[in-house]
Amino acid sequence: MPADEIIAQRKMIVFEDCLLELFKVCNICLDQCSSKIKTVCGTMIMVESYCENNHVRTWYSHPMSKQIPWGNVLCCAALLFSGSSPAKAISLLAMSNVQQTYPIPAVNAGWGEKQNELMKIACGDNKVVLGGDAKCDSPGHNTQ
Repeated sequence: MPADEIIAQRKMIVFEDCLLELFKVCNICLDQCSSKIKTVCGTMIMVESYCENNHVRTWYSHPMSKQIPWGNVLCCAALLFSGSSPAKAISLLAMSNVQQTYPIPAVNAGWGEKQNELMKIACGDNKVVLGGDAKCDSPGHNTQ
């Protein structure tokens, strides 16, 4: 397949169990198959399935170019050509709407509860005022 056609295709993220569901039936005789993910290489996987009639199917999630999965090349190129570093890309993915809506508020709430719990243990009924000069990001600086 030509490179421009590969690049133009949509790319997806799938869950392992959902993907393996597609390999439960032999594509030749329609008998039951046992399947497993044989290889994981970056974002590419290879699935092998076997049926009772000795049909073997090997499937790759990416087209290959000289044993290199196209998806791996395209992911790396997207990071490089967008000007992003891998750390920035991971940070961007971590700040998706889903995370902002569900896990981050839950973590913040849990963290706040734990902080209050620890403060009660450390201080008892005494009131304590904590403060600093907000220069904790300066190298070599000691907070007053």
